[in-house]
Amino acid sequence: MVLEATNLNERIELFDSFYDENRRLQYEVVPRLYNQSIGPVTAVSIHRPKLLDLSMYGTSCRHSPVGRLLGDLVGKSPLWDSVAIPIGGKGPTMKQAFLGNMGEACERILAALQTRLLRDRAEFGTYDELKARGLPALPPGELPLFAVEQYAKEEFPFAPFTEDTPVAWLQGKRLFAAQDVYVPAQLVAFHWCAFPQEARIGYATSGGLVFHTNFRQAVLHGIYENVERDAINLSWYCKLPPAVVDIDLVEFLKNNTEQSAPRMMTPYIQKARVLLNTLDIPLPVFTVMTFDKSRDGRALLAGGGGWGKPDRALIQAVFEIGQAQIGYALTPHAWDHIRPDSQLSDLTDFYYALIYYGFKENLSLLSWYADGPARVAWDQVPSISGSDLNGEYDAVRELLLQRNIDPILFDFSDSCWPDAHLIKVFMPQLTHAHLPSHGYFGHPRYYDVPMQLGLKHGRLTYDELNRLPLPFP
Repeated sequence: MVLEATNLNERIELFDSFYDENRRLQYEVVPRLYNQSIGPVTAVSIHRPKLLDLSMYGTSCRHSPVGRLLGDLVGKSPLWDSVAIPIGGKGPTMKQAFLGNMGEACERILAALQTRLLRDRAEFGTYDELKARGLPALPPGELPLFAVEQYAKEEFPFAPFTEDTPVAWLQGKRLFAAQDVYVPAQLVAFHWCAFPQEARIGYATSGGLVFHTNFRQAVLHGIYENVERDAINLSWYCKLPPAVVDIDLVEFLKNNTEQSAPRMMTPYIQKARVLLNTLDIPLPVFTVMTFDKSRDGRALLAGGGGWGKPDRALIQAVFEIGQAQIGYALTPHAWDHIRPDSQLSDLTDFYYALIYYGFKENLSLLSWYADGPARVAWDQVPSISGSDLNGEYDAVRELLLQRNIDPILFDFSDSCWPDAHLIKVFMPQLTHAHLPSHGYFGHPRYYDVPMQLGLKHGRLTYDELNRLPLPFP
């Protein structure tokens, strides 16, 4: 016999009137970082859509200087006081946007604070030295980062990762094999503070970093983020136009969100194009693109999403557009240094690519991607089996094992309070999220997958990859 509890809310207008135990845990957990006096989150702003915006809510937040928090945490002088961690939320309602914002705040602030403490746990040395000490380090051959052609460029800021490269290592665990493995810390730890003798071989992103009240849900979310970015990377950089999905977005949102009258077009914003990026891993991955024709700059609205079920994946992709919409409105001059002729070296933030393509002069650079010849019906989009969380997890596990993919899990939950989990899912078998200025183009999937799928006649070369930045943050 299973006892189910329903919670009643008569005080907080923003939250549900009735909610289950899972939602109760979320409501208890996500506001814990908020305190308008001492922080770390000191303010949350909810932004309603304007009359000629798409009907999406966005949120932004302000946080205490991370350096001061670290000083309090470790009892040493403050570090990087000026660092602003980008935090935002979006969704069909104020509630979803708020929860998304606070979840991302927990994810990124806790990860930044945890990183400083992780230095005390790190093992320092080369791969050969760790191996001699009996520590199971990930071999450099299993961790392709940059291409040979990138290393050959003058003043390239990263060193090749070899068996004798000195780096700090963090202990993770192979998710399915349950085996310990050490991975270079700078590739998995958010805002890693390098050791003095440490070679700079790469950098970490927030991809695969998840905060959640349910551990298995967090793991799935991290896996989906990795698969999503891999599929979108391959589509864009290998010049593989995704198929256009035949779907009425307005009806879809009516049926799958709390919006009764979603606005997905205006006199200036054209109908959004839904694109299916799924390639060799049969999970639904979408990108969505539209343009604001009233603007000469910042005209691109785009987002991506991936999940086990198509509905959830598409909702995620659609409301990523809201992040761009709010970002343009909140910081109108923050990206004035990005111009239509900016070089890749100027695009040192994920968001800069949106600005770059949003100029009227650059919108045509997206035509090959958005206007591909293939079309696919909604009922042909792949979906994972499993009617509940455990069934979904088992299905994803089987799908990955069939492809010899075993994610590496880093559990940072000791930075959280009870009933909360912070994890990083790292998948070296897939291409990585990367900044436009320094792409991780050493991964063999860029060169092999198009040929394996019969989409290219031979193995691609570095010079054949798309040189333009990925337009999806």
